[in-house]
Amino acid sequence: ATGSVVIDTGADLARYRNSPSYSLRVGAGWIVMPQLQFYASLRVNFSDNNLSQPEPGGIDADSGGTFWYFAPSVVVKPVDRLIVDAALSLPLLHDVNGSQVLPGITVVFGISYLW
Repeated sequence: ATGSVVIDTGADLARYRNSPSYSLRVGAGWIVMPQLQFYASLRVNFSDNNLSQPEPGGIDADSGGTFWYFAPSVVVKPVDRLIVDAALSLPLLHDVNGSQVLPGITVVFGISYLW
C-alpha cells in the first residue's frame, strides 16, 4: 500500500491554485515464475475544488472530485536483462464536481534493457 499527498504551493502566474490532492493505492503481486509476474492494484484519488481568481467567489466549480481505478499489469522477462511490461488503468467510479471531461482507459507499454 502506498499513499501520497500533493499540497498547494501557491498560485501560478494566472492566479490559479490547485487544491491539495490525496491518493491511496493498495495492491498485490504474483510471481508465476521468474520470467512472468502479475500485479493488480486499486487506486483512489480525492481532490477538492481548485481556486481561481477569475472564477466567481474564487472557486473553480468544475474541478476536483473522487476517482477510483483498477490497475492490472504484467512484467515479462523473455531473455536475460530484457524486461517488457504492460499496464492498464481502468476507471471504476468518478464522482466529480461540476462538469469535467473524464479520463478513459489508459494503456502503458514499456521495454527496458539492463546494461
